[in-house]
Amino acid sequence: MALSTHLHDSKDFKIHCSLSESTSAAFKGLRLLAGLSKEPLEVIPTKRLSSTSWHCDYKTTLNSNHIDPALKFVVQSDTAGDLGQLSLEKDSLCIASFLPGDHDTRLQFNFANNEASSSLQLAFSISSTDLMPKCMNTVVNLLDQFDEDTFSNFLSLITTAQHFDDIGQFFRECYMETDREEDISRAISAFERAKFSSQERPEYPDYSLKLVDALQKRFILCGQVEDLNRSVLILEERFPCVVDDVVLLSEFGEVLFARFRVTGSLVDLDRAISHYQAAVQLTPEANNILAGRLYHLANALSERFGRTGTLADLDNAILHLQRAVQVTRDGHNMSSIWLVNLGIFLARRFRATGNAVDLEEAISSQQEGIQRSPDINPMLPNWLTNLGNSFMHRYEHTGELVDLENAISQQQKAFQLTPDSHALESLGVSFMRRFVRTGDIADIENAINHHQRALQLVDDRREGLPALLNSLGVCLMHNFRIKKKLSDLQDAISNQRKAIELTPEDHPHLPTFLNNLGFSLGRLFDHTGNLETLKEALSYQQKAVTTTPAGSTELPTRLLNLGDSFIQQYKRTRDITDIQNAILNQIRAVDLTPESHARLPVVFKHLGISYQNEFDHTRNRSSILQAISSYQKSATGRVGHPGIRLSSARIWAQLCRIHDPFQSLNAFQVAIRLLSEVVGLEQTIQKRYTHITNVSNIVTSATAAAIADHKLGLGLTWLEQGRCLVWNQINQLRTPIDDLQAVDSRLADRFLHIAHALEEFGSRQTELSIAEMVDGQTINQRHTGLARDWTTLLEEIRAIPDLRDFLQPPEAGALIAALPPDYHIIIFNIDKQRCDALALLPSTREPVHIPLEHFSFEIAAKMLEQLHGYLHGHSLLTREADRGVRWSQPQTSNYASFIHILLEQLWACIVKPVLAALDFSVPSLPQDRKRVWWIPTGPLALLPVHAAGIYQGANSPPGSCVSDFVVSSYVPTVRSLLDKVKCPSPKTSSLLLVSQPATPRLPEIPEARRETRLLDKMANTHGIKAVLLEDHSATTTRVKEELNRHSWVHFACHAVQNPRDPLKSGVHLHDDRLDLLDIIRQRFSNTDHVFLSACQTSTGDINLADEAVHIAAGMLAAGYRGVVATMWSIKDQHAPEIAEGFYVGLLQDSLKGGKGAKLDGSRAAQALDDSLRKIRGALGDTESALLTWVPYVHFGI
Repeated sequence: MALSTHLHDSKDFKIHCSLSESTSAAFKGLRLLAGLSKEPLEVIPTKRLSSTSWHCDYKTTLNSNHIDPALKFVVQSDTAGDLGQLSLEKDSLCIASFLPGDHDTRLQFNFANNEASSSLQLAFSISSTDLMPKCMNTVVNLLDQFDEDTFSNFLSLITTAQHFDDIGQFFRECYMETDREEDISRAISAFERAKFSSQERPEYPDYSLKLVDALQKRFILCGQVEDLNRSVLILEERFPCVVDDVVLLSEFGEVLFARFRVTGSLVDLDRAISHYQAAVQLTPEANNILAGRLYHLANALSERFGRTGTLADLDNAILHLQRAVQVTRDGHNMSSIWLVNLGIFLARRFRATGNAVDLEEAISSQQEGIQRSPDINPMLPNWLTNLGNSFMHRYEHTGELVDLENAISQQQKAFQLTPDSHALESLGVSFMRRFVRTGDIADIENAINHHQRALQLVDDRREGLPALLNSLGVCLMHNFRIKKKLSDLQDAISNQRKAIELTPEDHPHLPTFLNNLGFSLGRLFDHTGNLETLKEALSYQQKAVTTTPAGSTELPTRLLNLGDSFIQQYKRTRDITDIQNAILNQIRAVDLTPESHARLPVVFKHLGISYQNEFDHTRNRSSILQAISSYQKSATGRVGHPGIRLSSARIWAQLCRIHDPFQSLNAFQVAIRLLSEVVGLEQTIQKRYTHITNVSNIVTSATAAAIADHKLGLGLTWLEQGRCLVWNQINQLRTPIDDLQAVDSRLADRFLHIAHALEEFGSRQTELSIAEMVDGQTINQRHTGLARDWTTLLEEIRAIPDLRDFLQPPEAGALIAALPPDYHIIIFNIDKQRCDALALLPSTREPVHIPLEHFSFEIAAKMLEQLHGYLHGHSLLTREADRGVRWSQPQTSNYASFIHILLEQLWACIVKPVLAALDFSVPSLPQDRKRVWWIPTGPLALLPVHAAGIYQGANSPPGSCVSDFVVSSYVPTVRSLLDKVKCPSPKTSSLLLVSQPATPRLPEIPEARRETRLLDKMANTHGIKAVLLEDHSATTTRVKEELNRHSWVHFACHAVQNPRDPLKSGVHLHDDRLDLLDIIRQRFSNTDHVFLSACQTSTGDINLADEAVHIAAGMLAAGYRGVVATMWSIKDQHAPEIAEGFYVGLLQDSLKGGKGAKLDGSRAAQALDDSLRKIRGALGDTESALLTWVPYVHFGI
């Protein structure tokens, strides 16, 4: 039926109507009734045009601007049966659509035109019942354009369940595309009417399941539990007893499970599992449908395990999912879901039982599932997060850092895809774990930030809210331990209390929350000393232990923490029963911890602390022996945090020196070996130096113990192995591999590839912006993997018979045997227990031992402290002090200044006893003096040993200073010197001169220009190629380019030792600073010497005295055979004369003014000594004179 209307300014409203039918026999006596909805309908005369069509006209008077009340149309037929359906279509205005017919052969439709229009086109079509599905598609296409009133009125006109169902289906499909609440709510309204209509017609299908499905979808969208309650009531009302309808059982299980997730009702969960089990039993065929039902059952069982801790539920869940994977056809897109969830459940069982096989299978299953995942997968972020969690579990079990980095990498990928609360929380936990391992403050700050952001996204009703609050509390507690900000600890405790308040008494997570709150309260007790706080902590921790299932893998940690709190209480109460309780709990923790678990060294260490406390209280020798045994087991564990094991080894060694001396050297041997793990290649150089700060004195302690036991060679080996760790690592990565290449070129290629990559990763900056963090994590992951590959590669190489000692620490005998005939090395081992010198002489096979009976660590530390104060007082160590800066002139004119006293003490206590013991004498000619390389340790490493002596001007007795006997150099280690010996001197000399007399933003140093131009002229006079870079031409880029082209380099510029970050120490060029880290990255070949005529280029770091963290050492590592540097700021006034004297000494054996002259690096130390002796002769022995020449030192060949 087609209607056309024309609206004019008049109120006449004319309708032209035509009707058509699809089957001539379908309708008899067809007529149209029309009129206003509030008036009687008027029968419109119809004219039959053919056997299948009619035409009629209808005219009424309406307001052209607003049609109200609405027009009503009714189509009637005398024919019994279903009239079919009626649809409206229009050109410009959508007013309404769809009018179903029923057995009373009566259709009617109400609509209102709310807009004025000059032309309104409407069309009706009528079809018989057999064409209804096709016609319905046309009808419902306009349903979504109804407003609520129109839709409600429209539904009131429909009488058949089938048509209600069609409307419901239409809006359900709309919702699936739009996620609009309006669409799913309309679907629910339609399905409710369909359900109601079908109840009175037994022959109609039941629409309850469609209604329940729609209610579930709205629940997922809106979270209103009432939708689930209605679903349960519908299903219970419709199916009051157990049925054998597998679809119904599955649907009922899903509704009950969904309600459990909201309410936590175990009754709902049990009923859901019962329905799921029945559905699985009624599914006979092993196909994808069965797999889906097995998945739902497994998920519910796993959830019940999470609530009750009944391991059988988790076992059954895993079995069901394994079966689901088996029955799923290859290539089915659901197989990835089954595999990922199987992995999650296996990881959960690992956490419950500690079975490492489950964890390996968990990771493998999740990785396979993710690999099978479709390209577009909304679940992928959650899968990546859970895979990261599994890697984290493996890290916690094995202590392998690569697993920790993999965990963070996966979780960051998840966060990039969907930054939801789950991804944020998991990533935050991983950052916190890495902080605990590495101590990197950026990690704990990121951990807190991620947790706080997650908290903002979480609804107060979310099931995981307590766990999130607890985890945030742990992060804040760790932050407090580093920054000592009390508000962090208070916030931590507040969050953890709230987590407990929100957690049911029977929840399996409650023991975790109780334990962590107890731990935080223990830290609060440490801060406040309030014993009531500690008692509360003990109460929570005891409850945590008693409520933890017997087989839980978390029980050992809770027992350990409880034991620690008892020790805290003992220290306040001195009640021996507290120690006994601590030991009982910690022994139980040991018994429950697998030998392969990374936690075991921690447990043994804390048990050792408890036994040590017991010994202090009782003086019972068995207690101290138990303590020693516990520390030993902690230190020698195969897995676990290397820092924990090293700490235990150190205490083990210290206790043995007192109570069991025969074990002492074994303990130190373990400690020395662990140093390389604590300062591992998987870390950046910057982080390695951070970690060395707290452990460097282990080496001198070990050496002192070896010397005391007359194991001089062992002491030397340990000094070489444990000092200058980072330089040794860099040298190993750059070691020549000719022997390896000759034996196995494949391994040699791998060595070069891994070594180069480790250098690149290790020398990178560690400060990253938030935007760089994901890329930075990828680099961390690769870096950690390379470090592990390096360890594996060394094991492969050392398995070759001829290469067993490849990159192994050399034995003392081999070091001494490799010394050239005229080389003498003096090592000073400065330890709190004793101080000694070891002399390496080419004529001996063992180190020569010289006890330093009148010197101590405390004296050395006091000297260094006073020297630094003195130099600061004269502005010689401040950042601003430099060449050309007016530094405070010494006022003392006699020979009793601090610098005089210091040098005299060094002479009397350190150098003179050594020279006397070695029978060194003053030669008749200065050129006959012996070469000596000094290797001082501890505080002595930063003191001017090379200048020790009595300086009284003309009154100075002969043989009263170092330079009367020997020509001095320094070297970081014996091995580094021997490596330089192997490097041949370049055949020709070329000199790069870098001058910065007027560096932007720094004071002028005018003598720098005179210095470099003088040297440029000298080089040209002797036919030596020289390049001079001054002012703006001396940029960092240009200088680095030229460094590779010249065998000799001379810097005359500003330089500085950065006390806060020694790797940022460097020389100032025109545009930037060439810092130490940048120097370390360089690999120079065919180089000889560099002269650093700048300030503080070998000052070093007081916290890293044994690591030689200064520019001079960096130049040696970069490839130079020798370096002239300065221990503190120098005078611009005298720098040109000292430099000139040095180069004159180098050239004295060359033809004067002739071509082919060469800068002889082997004479560098002698040349510097000669130049300084000349300056001393000119200036005398005044305080000012000493401060002028003493800071100049020589390193290397």
